[in-house]
Amino acid sequence: MSAQIPSGMLLSDLLKATGYDCPSTLQGKTFAQATAGAGIDIESNKAVSVNAGTYTQAVEITPSDTYEAMEKVTLTLTGIIKGLVAFGSAEGAVYLTAVPSADGAVKAYVPSATGISKVDATYAEATGVTISDVAYARYSAGDITF
Repeated sequence: MSAQIPSGMLLSDLLKATGYDCPSTLQGKTFAQATAGAGIDIESNKAVSVNAGTYTQAVEITPSDTYEAMEKVTLTLTGIIKGLVAFGSAEGAVYLTAVPSADGAVKAYVPSATGISKVDATYAEATGVTISDVAYARYSAGDITF
């Protein structure tokens, strides 16, 4: 003989006849909710954008405040450096990760015998990159792509 459990029957009512107590986390849940995972709030899709240009070592993606679990995460990486653009002068060459869209402060990469240093610089469309009063004009033949 088999019996069909009514879809609206609470798990606590179902367990009464067995003498077992209903766990507190399942109180007020139907049998269907408790067994189908509907007893927890699942976020169906969390979209996350991570700026890879910030050199993040690890990214922890957790459910939004009102959810307990996630079904799917869509991760979009932005700020990925695909090359370096060159600016040159009689002093040598310096590099930026992209040609800025506006004049202002920038970070420039300066090669040296011991490696590459990241330094503060300014960019102006008319003059290029300036570091310590030395102006470096755009030098596209020196661009590095990877």
